[in-house]
Amino acid sequence: MMGEIMKKIITLVLVLTTIMTLAACGGGTQDYNPYTRDLDEDAFAATLLAKIEFGDIMTEVDDDAAGVLYSLYGLTENDYDDLSVYMSTGATAEEIAVISVENEDQAAKVGAVLVDRIDAQIKSYENYAPDEVEKLSNAIVEQVDDVVILIVCEDYEQYRTAKDDFLKNAAVD
Repeated sequence: MMGEIMKKIITLVLVLTTIMTLAACGGGTQDYNPYTRDLDEDAFAATLLAKIEFGDIMTEVDDDAAGVLYSLYGLTENDYDDLSVYMSTGATAEEIAVISVENEDQAAKVGAVLVDRIDAQIKSYENYAPDEVEKLSNAIVEQVDDVVILIVCEDYEQYRTAKDDFLKNAAVD
């Protein structure tokens, strides 16, 4: 009988030790680092372009021209790693920007610049094409892993679906 109780106590101690060891190895208390997954910004932007219905022709902007455009809002080449940008002809405010960053400081700077761009676009379109102001007012600027995204479109549900589809099959650099 005493042997039976000892077996149960030893079994219970082993089970509890195993549970505590697994819990400690689970990483549940570790902070998530978004910069460990290197998403392919070109593939991400191309996916968004293909899966979102835009009201205007979207044209890829080469890296140098995009860099110059965003420099108007204070962004320098030191503030990001790489970028992929598509813009409409100007008849609409539609835009895709996927900008890869290496750290939190870059992400904050890029995000602030993109918000400044949206604010400037709203002022520009208020008199030129007031219908576009609603799109701009609903524009999304968000960080997804190591990229900061700007999206201006009509249907933001299409964006969310396209983003989720891309991330399921994430193409990485």
